[in-house]
Order: sequence, then C-alpha cells, then structure tokens
Amino acid sequence: MLPADPIGAIAAGNRLRVPVLAGNTRDEGKLFPTFLALLGGPSGRLITDKQLFDIQFAYEPDAPAQLTLEQWIPAAYLPTATPVTGFTAKTELLDTIFLQAAADNVLATLAAQQPGQVWYYRFDWDEEPAPWDEIYGAAQCSTFRPCSAPSAPRCSRT
Repeated sequence: MLPADPIGAIAAGNRLRVPVLAGNTRDEGKLFPTFLALLGGPSGRLITDKQLFDIQFAYEPDAPAQLTLEQWIPAAYLPTATPVTGFTAKTELLDTIFLQAAADNVLATLAAQQPGQVWYYRFDWDEEPAPWDEIYGAAQCSTFRPCSAPSAPRCSRT
C-alpha cells in the first residue's frame, strides 16, 4: 500500500534504505503524444492504439519505411523540429512538466535522505530509422530488445 503522500513519507524517513539507480530517456514525452491535448493542442498522434500496435508488431527494420510522419503526427506539430510548436518541442514540454518534475522531486528527496546513494542516468540514443527517429527519438531502450538481453544496446550509451 502506498502512503497518501509518498514524497512526505520519503522525507520523513518512512522507506527502505537501499541504493537507488533511476533513469529515463531524453524523449520520454514522445511515448505519450495523446497527452499533448493537455497543453491545449490536438492529440499528437493520428492513428489509433490498435493501429499503433499492429504497425509495431509487423515492423520489419530492413524494409523501406511503411509510413510517413504526416500519417502519424498532426500537421499542427510539423515540421517536428520547429521551435515552440513542433512535435519535439511540445513533447519536451510535456516531459518537463509531468515526467521530469516528478522524477526530480522524488530523487531530490531520496538524495537528501541518502547522500551518495542515489544515481540518475538519461538514455539519449536516438539513431532509429525514419520515421521512428522523429516519432520516438530517444524514447525507449526496449525499442529493439529488452535491455537485459546479452546483445541489447547499452542503456547508458549516449
């Protein structure tokens, strides 16, 4: 059972005292493009969840790209690299407001309680083939295979 105020519980010392290694990916917000509506714009994805999983399940990495950014991302967020209004800028804002703020809060609280026993990493590898490089960027290590697999890319690779 989680306490009503987990950060308060950590700050009060009500937690297991174990070393913590935590991390995320640089483009974590790109995993939640439908949440862009929370920032006042349209959803950041044009396809349905079923289409998403069908496309990814059938993905052939050596085949030519089977879709374009325009089929995936609404025109309001294109080109993706446009400052402020592009898909990358909007998902970075989403990441900053929701994901990174939460991680910073819990990790800073833990670090104050356990100096020298809290570490953080960020996975920045983003060399996926088009259009995945812009749709996901550095969003997940498991894009190719679980990080625990012997031949998986190193999660700390930048």
